[in-house]
Amino acid sequence: MKVKLPEENSGFTLYAEGNLFDMEYIQGNTILTFSDSHILALYYTYPNHRRLYMVCAKTKGVKTTLPCIDKPVSIIYKARGRRFDDIKNAMYFLKTHSDGEYVLYPLIFYRELAILAEQKRLKNWKINSLCLKHNLRLNNLEEEK
Repeated sequence: MKVKLPEENSGFTLYAEGNLFDMEYIQGNTILTFSDSHILALYYTYPNHRRLYMVCAKTKGVKTTLPCIDKPVSIIYKARGRRFDDIKNAMYFLKTHSDGEYVLYPLIFYRELAILAEQKRLKNWKINSLCLKHNLRLNNLEEEK
């Protein structure tokens, strides 16, 4: 799945986080290529609001098109406001404690992460418990105490 980063004057910014395969610069545009079968977190920031989409191109379900994405995707979770921040913080926690392997975690893990976010229960110890449930290893957790 390809993500074209928006130009500076497009009215919004986009940050994409996932299993990155390639980065190209074509005619002044940055094109990122991500895995179709793993989660991709898209953080859209507009002047008056922020929007998060956790998507996957190879899952079953209703497909939708999003700005700057080359193909229709299934939305695993979408959020704005406080949930946007909760997921962003959770992804940072996973990034720092999984040696970057979090982008390869199974989709069911991210579905359950989204449930925790909706229930306003997305704390680091809950993320760790979720990782243990799915036999996913996290490290350097002593620093969090």
